[in-house]
Amino acid sequence: KILLDKIASLVDENLFGRSEMCIQFAALLEFALKELGLNAQSIGGNAEYKYRDEKWFSWDHAWVIIDDRTIIDGNTDSMKENIMVPDGVSPSPYWGSISGLPDDRRYFPSNLEVVPDSDVDMWWNDLKLFIHEIILK
Repeated sequence: KILLDKIASLVDENLFGRSEMCIQFAALLEFALKELGLNAQSIGGNAEYKYRDEKWFSWDHAWVIIDDRTIIDGNTDSMKENIMVPDGVSPSPYWGSISGLPDDRRYFPSNLEVVPDSDVDMWWNDLKLFIHEIILK
């Protein structure tokens, strides 16, 4: 949780907040997990989230997979801040087994690239320092 909170605080520095920063969030999380020795990969594609009356909201999104067994979708709590997201869509972040994925979401990997940008490059220095001074201390 401390790692996700730190990444959230970094991407929240974006002018429009972190609700449009799932690619940057996933890229930073991948870098951080690799720094911690884990086999992590950012994945881009389409994600669907269930909301009232069994409707599904779908959008381009990015998440992280560890060792093909664990999925982390850590930036979903900010979705309600995005004007493109309908009222009622408010999924909780998830970090857990792919086989235990909550039934309120579905992921469809595609060719959406998770490419680090200049923001990720800038924030990575701060995050790497945080990892070594706080997490690995």
